[in-house]
Amino acid sequence: MVAAKVSASDKTPVSSFPVSVSHPFNPDNYFELFGLPVSCEIETDRLEAQYRTLQAEHHPDRVSSAEDQVRLEAMQRTSIVNDAYETLKSPLKKAGYLLKLAGMDPEEHNQAHLQGEFLIRQMEARESLERLIAHEDMDGLEVLSLKRCGNKRQGLSTLHPVMTTGSW
Repeated sequence: MVAAKVSASDKTPVSSFPVSVSHPFNPDNYFELFGLPVSCEIETDRLEAQYRTLQAEHHPDRVSSAEDQVRLEAMQRTSIVNDAYETLKSPLKKAGYLLKLAGMDPEEHNQAHLQGEFLIRQMEARESLERLIAHEDMDGLEVLSLKRCGNKRQGLSTLHPVMTTGSW
């Protein structure tokens, strides 16, 4: 671990936050930050262990008596580590992040590139949901919810091989 520069008189940090020599802090790529391969499939145990390590390395309490800038950097790093962890542990967020790394915007609102069949299914699902809500049909809402959960699982299982091979 390389520590921040320290003034000779009072031993307080005068430059940036400590940086790990064995694991450079790269907020631009969550996979690199956690030392994981860029993939849909990641080892959950390894993600958890690396998260705890990064939290311990960069936690603001480690620099609580340092200058404001150093404390701010620690808070920012911890925030990035938390965001990265939440993204990589969620299959859906991780898939969106992989798309972003590939130069695609999963949150793009222009739906011109989507297939007509998919758009029709979405419109029908919204109309069905609106009808069920309007009629307060709780049984129907439960059936629709179960169907959507199955569709989500099916979609994720279809997405996984595409994301793993990068053949989008």
